[in-house]
Amino acid sequence: MSEILTREALILALHQRLEARIPTSVIRKGDGENMVLGYGLIPTIPRKWYYKKMYHFNVYPWQIRFQLFLRTQLVLAFQQADYLGISKPEHRHGLWSQEEEILRIFGLENRVHCDMNFHMDFIKYPSQYRLVTSEAEKLVTGRRVGLITHRSLDDFFAHFDSKVVFQTKIPKRRSRVEVMTQQRFQNILAQIDAHTDDVDVWFVGAGIYAKPFCNHIKATGGIGIDLGSTLDSWADDYQSRGHLRKFYREHTPR
Repeated sequence: MSEILTREALILALHQRLEARIPTSVIRKGDGENMVLGYGLIPTIPRKWYYKKMYHFNVYPWQIRFQLFLRTQLVLAFQQADYLGISKPEHRHGLWSQEEEILRIFGLENRVHCDMNFHMDFIKYPSQYRLVTSEAEKLVTGRRVGLITHRSLDDFFAHFDSKVVFQTKIPKRRSRVEVMTQQRFQNILAQIDAHTDDVDVWFVGAGIYAKPFCNHIKATGGIGIDLGSTLDSWADDYQSRGHLRKFYREHTPR
């Protein structure tokens, strides 16, 4: 298996690729993706966990064709990623305990791997316009930005002399009223196609869908970075994930 790049090495590589405008997909494979890919192949992943995760992403049991389509798109995105975020060996417990098996099943052992938590270097400090690392700040500074998120981030980027030139979104997690469909998925791909020449870098917070979206961004000649819930911190919301709540407690004066 290939070495796992440090966060610092990854961000340095992204600076170089962004300046050279090299089409790039940087995505993270988390517990949800492991569950979706491993269901039916790894006996320790029960059906109820799989359907719970599908519901999490607004996909329902009767959408069998879309589920198969999504799994295929995930595999392609992982196989074609320039940098694939995976769990470190010391973190492989719980839903990450099957990491090596999933990498083997889908032929991902020798991809260029990076720390799946690289997005934590991009977290914004509460009530400040400062990210965890200055190198991460440079990646968001002076850019024409494409966004895939429901968050409104114009003010954030203005403080880094950047501008959101295009934004789209998927339904929020566990929407209850909105269903994700293949047509919605294809509509977003078409929007990426229409704006790829206007954008320097895409920041994507779209859960499981971020992986194929970043892969498509790369295919159109762009640079897609899967930052997930980190984008919530850019909107000063730290309640969506446990690690963000912890970060908020640690960096907020009492």
